[in-house]
Amino acid sequence: MRVLQVLAGTDADDDALGALVLHDALAGLGVEVRTVALGPGRRGGLDTEVPVLAPSTRSPAARFQLRRERTWADVVVAVGAAAGPALDRDGPPVVVVPGAALGRWRDRPPSARLRRRVDAAAVVVVADADDVGTVARVLSAAPPVAVLAAAVPDGPPVSPAARQAARGLLGLPADGAVARFAEDPRRPTVDAAAAVAAAASAGVALLGVSPEDRSGERAEWVAAAADVAVAVSPADGGPPRGLLLAARDGCALVAPARGAAAGLVDERTGIRAGPEAPSLAGALALLAGDPVRRAACGGAAAARVGERYSASTRAAEWCELLRGPAGDRHRDGKRRDGEN
Repeated sequence: MRVLQVLAGTDADDDALGALVLHDALAGLGVEVRTVALGPGRRGGLDTEVPVLAPSTRSPAARFQLRRERTWADVVVAVGAAAGPALDRDGPPVVVVPGAALGRWRDRPPSARLRRRVDAAAVVVVADADDVGTVARVLSAAPPVAVLAAAVPDGPPVSPAARQAARGLLGLPADGAVARFAEDPRRPTVDAAAAVAAAASAGVALLGVSPEDRSGERAEWVAAAADVAVAVSPADGGPPRGLLLAARDGCALVAPARGAAAGLVDERTGIRAGPEAPSLAGALALLAGDPVRRAACGGAAAARVGERYSASTRAAEWCELLRGPAGDRHRDGKRRDGEN
């Protein structure tokens, strides 16, 4: 099976990073995968990892190159804003993953043209069962919808020795709670001020808000040093990727547990709190004062991610889902002679 993933750009947002996780996981199962971007992103971050088809996502060259790429594929996975250009009636079946675009569609429904295009998709994949109704509301004649939760790479929790070493490198005390901000503060929809105020009120060090915490070697130290993770934005379209990664690393979770995050944040894995600063501060103070509870919640969070959000689990489910449209194409005889 040949799978072509199409991104709109090379920004390192949750949708694109999730697509790269899926790329690696599918490849690990022996699936042939290509992941491309229609054009460069605004902020970038994945420019060296994802080939770009054209100088601009709106360039005619992007659509021309995409048509050439599609001739190779059995099935196309269109992520986010790439859905429109990737949907071509003469190409292979297309699976649409709206991602963050689904939240925007709630407030501003897509154009009639885009709705018609998405209606022609083989299937639309959402990260939470609550999103199935949204797809039905915003599309004029909804295609089949599948629910596949987000995924993060498999990995063990951070060991106590690694955590202490990272804290030493960052000049932090070996004992006590250290929190990491589990969202990208550069996103326009994220207000990190509530997390900063909450951590200050609770007397807890908060990492990951400043730009230097989020790239290079220091980002690895930040991820290893923290034993608590904080998110302020109610989950939309699945738990924030940063929160999933923090849970995988063994952090106790402090976040609003509405929507898709309800399956990740509960009394076993942390404390449901926020997005207001006083609520977050109370939760942080409770965890900071109880190291046994903090460690237990971190262990439960890591186990939860391993059970429900691991890339190996998701890849098997994606393979099963993609083989349907890909098999339909072969049965319809739409591969050129000599292709396999």
